[in-house]
Amino acid sequence: MSRGAVVLALLLAAVPAAAQEVVRGAGAGVILRGDEVSARSRAVDKALRQALGDYLADHFALGDLQGLDRALSAVTAGDPWQCVDRYRFLSDGAEGTLYKVELEVWVSASAVKERLAAAGLLQGAEKEVRLAVLVVTSVRGPWPPELAA
Repeated sequence: MSRGAVVLALLLAAVPAAAQEVVRGAGAGVILRGDEVSARSRAVDKALRQALGDYLADHFALGDLQGLDRALSAVTAGDPWQCVDRYRFLSDGAEGTLYKVELEVWVSASAVKERLAAAGLLQGAEKEVRLAVLVVTSVRGPWPPELAA
C-alpha cells in the first residue's frame, strides 16, 4: 500500500468521529430502600433529557425557555431513545444515596426534526446558515451601445 493511500485511509477513518456532534448529559437518581436499579434508570432518563435539551438549544432557535420546554417535551414524549443513534456511558455508579450517570449521546437529527414537525414546532425554528455572494464586474472602456440605453 502506498504512503498516500495509508494517509488517505487514516483521514477517512478519522472523519466520521470528528464530523459527528456529541452531546453530553448527566443525571442522578435517589437510591430509595437500596433500589439501585430504579435509581440508575431515573439517572439515565435525566441524563438523556439533559443531552437532548442541550442539542435542541444548540440547533434550533426556540425563542425562550417555554419554547425549549415544549420542544423537549415533544422530543422526549413516548420513547426518547428513538432520537438517539448511539450512546455510551462516561460514568455510572452509586455515590452515597445517589446513583449518578454521565452519557455521551449521538442524536438522530432526522428523528428530532420529525418529532418537532409532528408537534408543529419546527416551522422557523431551525437555525440556518446563509451565504450571500456579491459579484462585481467592471468594464474598462466605453459601455457597449446596447447597455448604454
